[in-house]
Amino acid sequence: CDVVRRRIRAFIDAGEMKVGEFQRAIGVSPSAYSTFMKQDGASAGQRCATFKNAFAFFKSREMNGSSNVGLINVGSSKTAKRTKTDDAAKALDVSNITLPGEEHGRVPVYDTCDEIRKKIRAFLKKDGMSQAGFCRELTKMVAAEGRKVNASSLAKFMTQKGPSGGSGSIVFYAAYVYFEKIRVRDGKPKSQMRQEMESVWGKQGMDIPEEGRGGQRSYWCLGNERPYEDKYGKVHFT
Repeated sequence: CDVVRRRIRAFIDAGEMKVGEFQRAIGVSPSAYSTFMKQDGASAGQRCATFKNAFAFFKSREMNGSSNVGLINVGSSKTAKRTKTDDAAKALDVSNITLPGEEHGRVPVYDTCDEIRKKIRAFLKKDGMSQAGFCRELTKMVAAEGRKVNASSLAKFMTQKGPSGGSGSIVFYAAYVYFEKIRVRDGKPKSQMRQEMESVWGKQGMDIPEEGRGGQRSYWCLGNERPYEDKYGKVHFT
């Protein structure tokens, strides 16, 4: 059963199908699928329909000799599957775009953390995109620095709030670089907020603390002074 679970996860992460599409392909309900996937052990879940149907699904693919064929009577043709996979890969590819400062890991950032979280949520809703696949794309943005984005760091960043909440996370910087490359590649104009961020922060971009400090900032206040953050992530004192 664990082998089948691993094959299912690898199949989904590779973008062959979304979870809902896979559930329909093997004819099981979301609850039945979830119950099986949460179990652990070589024989845990062997009586579940998900195990039996998924096993038949992958066996069918092996018999047909193609990684792009589902059940014999379910799914699209090899050509359609291959085209869909190629299109998805092209949509993710930003390898021909280089941003100023990228070679030194110093691309000026002009998005707040909340704005990046919105972009991530929207991106992960796209057909065929998984968190694992997204993390792999983000890792490419910082690989030259020997850094890596994983599911844990992504999850932590997504739970934070505020214009600068999570600004010290590698996820914030890597995601900004990735989405900016997509914008440049697609020839899309800068948003109003983006232009305002450039005006507020100048050529250096948003202040990003070192990741080792966990994205936290400390301030010295005089007397009754109190720091507050505006919508651009800039700190002022009252």
